[in-house]
Amino acid sequence: MDFYFIDKISSRAGAIEKGRLSQLCILDKQEIGRIYRGKVQSFAKNLDACFVDIGLKFNGLLKIKDCIGTVAVGDNVIVEVKRSAQGTKGPLLSMKYSLSGRNLVYLPFESGVFVSKNCSVKFRKKMNDTGQQFAQKIKQGGIIMRAGSERTTLELLELEMNNLLKLYEALHRERNFLPSPKLLYIPEDKISQLLQNKNYPIVTNDELWAKRLKAQDFNVKYDENFRDIYHSNIRVELEKLESKQINLPGGGEMIIDHVEALTAIDINTAGAKGDSFSDVAHRVNLEAIEEITQQIFLRDIGGIIIIDFLRESKRGREEIFLKIKECFRRDTRETEIYGYTKSGLFEIVRQKG
Repeated sequence: MDFYFIDKISSRAGAIEKGRLSQLCILDKQEIGRIYRGKVQSFAKNLDACFVDIGLKFNGLLKIKDCIGTVAVGDNVIVEVKRSAQGTKGPLLSMKYSLSGRNLVYLPFESGVFVSKNCSVKFRKKMNDTGQQFAQKIKQGGIIMRAGSERTTLELLELEMNNLLKLYEALHRERNFLPSPKLLYIPEDKISQLLQNKNYPIVTNDELWAKRLKAQDFNVKYDENFRDIYHSNIRVELEKLESKQINLPGGGEMIIDHVEALTAIDINTAGAKGDSFSDVAHRVNLEAIEEITQQIFLRDIGGIIIIDFLRESKRGREEIFLKIKECFRRDTRETEIYGYTKSGLFEIVRQKG
């Protein structure tokens, strides 16, 4: 059975589809994407930046290149958190904030229409035309058409665009209000992003979430004894996330290694058997693709991803490339599938969280 779960004890939420954990999110207090009214405190000429008080433990760093116009000490500024605080370093800020909806992203300080590379080629021109229509109606700014836009009606897209414009206008008016600093905007929470299918039941041990979601007409079961690790399907997948080595159904295996610059994934035949190496290699490679995309999504892997598949024929490589593109269609992040390099490695670059 397909269902969602929310576990307040482990601070995890996710989706089970076709008996497997298909989505997972950690319910932390993420600062990235929040928008504040802050006050400029001082300048650091050696950093070509200024420090802004947004009400957190450490002042945020606002680089001059990320400012709109000129700023001076004592000015109020509207800023978005681009990177969370790390240790004794405050968050990285930008006045060039963006506003994200489920299907669109409004870029008040950019121009042009950008279509997600995860949109199918079939719909890309249609989405670009729709974006151009919106761009002609708005006074300023650019638009990103997200992958979900191709499955959404024009009426809903227009409603979402209007809501984003109203949000921008409200934020723009906030600059000279008091008090400062003040939190002005929290992006859509992770659970709301997760719950895309109202046909799926939800089980949770969080009474507040149960009440909130029931009010939104979700099919919610409140169970104070629920724990995600008690569910065998979830437990098996969570154990995989802690392991570098993952066994594949047909006897092959994959090894995941993280280094500072990239994530490397190595595919081995291990105990897989068959009539010939080429047959075994192709079968193991195809099996690995499902697991690779699963692990990338669940582990929230971003940046450069290098996959060392078993040796394939030209036709086999083409099949692998197409299957990976298909598996990444459901990815909500911007992802470039570069394919095989000259050295025979498969390269993917995925937007970091």
